[in-house]
Amino acid sequence: MTMKHLPLNPRFLFLFVIGGLSTCLFSACEKEMTDEVAIRKNRQANADITVTPQSDIELSENNGKSKILVLDFTGQYCPYCPPIMKGLQKRISETAEGHENIFLVSMHPFYKFSPSFYSYDAEQYAGFFKIRGLPNVVTNYQKIGHFPDFNMLLNQRPQVISGFVLERLDKNSVKATFKGKSLEGAEIAPETRVMFWLIEKELIGSQKDGFNYISNYTHHNVFRATLNGYKGEHYQLGKTFEKNLRVDPTNNGNSWRAINLENCMILGILLDAESKKVLSVSSHDVPSIPTGIRRIRK
Repeated sequence: MTMKHLPLNPRFLFLFVIGGLSTCLFSACEKEMTDEVAIRKNRQANADITVTPQSDIELSENNGKSKILVLDFTGQYCPYCPPIMKGLQKRISETAEGHENIFLVSMHPFYKFSPSFYSYDAEQYAGFFKIRGLPNVVTNYQKIGHFPDFNMLLNQRPQVISGFVLERLDKNSVKATFKGKSLEGAEIAPETRVMFWLIEKELIGSQKDGFNYISNYTHHNVFRATLNGYKGEHYQLGKTFEKNLRVDPTNNGNSWRAINLENCMILGILLDAESKKVLSVSSHDVPSIPTGIRRIRK
């Protein structure tokens, strides 16, 4: 049985052609809109990262000494923690040369032990370093005892120098311009990462010290938050890296206690991405709000 060819309805043919053209146009428009959205998202993702002339930042020399980052995992209700902190401070003060190259940071990772200074980001780092109890000390991302030999660490040949400048944008934001470069003959892994940490320099709060409970204990260099992610961001040595860093002092998602940015500094930490070894550390106080911005916000 053979089928006869049915005559095409001119109106149907016309609608078929128009429908096909409409589908093509819609597909093209949809693709164009998708591409535009992708471009917009890409621009937004990279809006805070630009490359600027490398002469903008003055790199601070290490004076032949390595930079050391010491993390003291502590707690307000940890009775054994203050002696460890005092011991670290004493050891650092006894290190005659290069003592300005040692950065001692208090990490409060557990809410139960630090209801005022608890930091969610500090808890993430405690998990990374497998901190099971307090006190605990991590030096240059390694557990090498509560009282490491700082002279030995300082005298290791530095591999990298780094530095950054800060510009206060508004009440809750700063702009960091960072740069690091490897020294001649240094063996650096091909991938590095940069992290920015917000540190409050002095905080008055409670602290259990042995059998004593001190209500007005002075806590030094308290870690409050990471400003560009728990693992930082990829960075290429020799390039200048710009990033707008934002923190909400009243509800930063890390602490129950408000942050006073005028009493803060920011650490710029450069890591070997593979070994997680600290390559360099630099610091900068958070600048005051420019007068013009303050007037506008009144």
